[in-house]
Amino acid sequence: MTHRLLSSALGAALVLALAPDARAQGTLRLDRATVIERARRNAPELTLARARIDAIRAAHAGTSAWARDNPTLSFAGGPRLLNSGEWVPDLIVGISVPIEVAGVAQWRPRVVDAQVVLAEAEADSIANSVVFDALAVWVRAGGAWARFERSTEQRAIFEQSVRIATVRASHGVAGGAEAAFAQMALSQVSAAQSAERADALALQSALAARLGVAPTVEVTIVAALDVGELAPLDALIAGLARHPIVAVTSARAEVSRRELDGLRRSVWPAPRVSLAGGRENEYYLRAAIDVGLPLFQRGETGMAVARAQVPLAEAERRSVLTSAEIALREAYARAIAVEQAQSAHAEAVRQGEIVTRFAARSFELGERDATVNITAMREAYAARRGQTEWRESRALARLAVDRAAGVVR
Repeated sequence: MTHRLLSSALGAALVLALAPDARAQGTLRLDRATVIERARRNAPELTLARARIDAIRAAHAGTSAWARDNPTLSFAGGPRLLNSGEWVPDLIVGISVPIEVAGVAQWRPRVVDAQVVLAEAEADSIANSVVFDALAVWVRAGGAWARFERSTEQRAIFEQSVRIATVRASHGVAGGAEAAFAQMALSQVSAAQSAERADALALQSALAARLGVAPTVEVTIVAALDVGELAPLDALIAGLARHPIVAVTSARAEVSRRELDGLRRSVWPAPRVSLAGGRENEYYLRAAIDVGLPLFQRGETGMAVARAQVPLAEAERRSVLTSAEIALREAYARAIAVEQAQSAHAEAVRQGEIVTRFAARSFELGERDATVNITAMREAYAARRGQTEWRESRALARLAVDRAAGVVR
């Protein structure tokens, strides 16, 4: 209880010390939901992905046209010499209109629709990766601040030991070596504290840059090491079909199928209905229909490639799904293993508090010298630091499970 109260007080003092101008500059609390929302909003990769979706969607323009080729309007004219030696003017006017009979006009927008779905799936996959990268930095920053808090607690305890050792030396109860030893231990903790603060500030700055937070805004990391219940593995595996990476491969397979369907339709000739009229010595009107014969060019190469792409895309989807399940099982097993160390760390911290309390009391009463007291404090500090590092490892392990499952929570 004493350590928890001390931890809370030091944490509050730390926030005030590190943010003297917070009221003037503004404060942003970065909890999990805020990190997710800002990562999705500010990631440059997602801006590019959204622009790519808009560019593909723009291809819809003109895809629903009645025919892929425009009508042809022709004019011809000139003199005609008759057997009688008379010159008469000839004039011919014609129009030729293609008619698609294979449903190509309906196929073109369906291909673009599938390409838009693919681009959206790719954007979702990118968003998933961006969010988990930001959450990983957030957890590491939270762990760094927690370690800094532990070293701050330890520094306060060692300062008390230095004061006691100094008093003992001044009264001749102990020599100067005892006070020097206590001061050396305090210097070591102070050095570790400085390094941990620098690490925490660096990670926090990196996180703020990822999230588009202005440098003038004071940032605090909130609940980065807190985790909820681990979802059942079977439920996570069942949801892998909705994993963003799997969705990308499924969308790619659908694009291949629609493109193959379109190529099959495109080899059908588009008849051209023509109507021509004019004057060739006498007036006339003719109607005709022209049908190309697919004898030499039937799109064999494109069709063969498209046919091969369909099973390839489907095989890719199955491969990605299998790989995702393997990664999920591995991450889940690691998370379970990390979780099992909870009771051991809690017991180590409890025993460390007991040893520290007895050692400090013995030191104050002169029953033990500073060596025993400082050794006990070091071991207790190592236990608390180990528990903090375990909490960070547990949070990162849970994050790895969510990432493998493709679930942002």
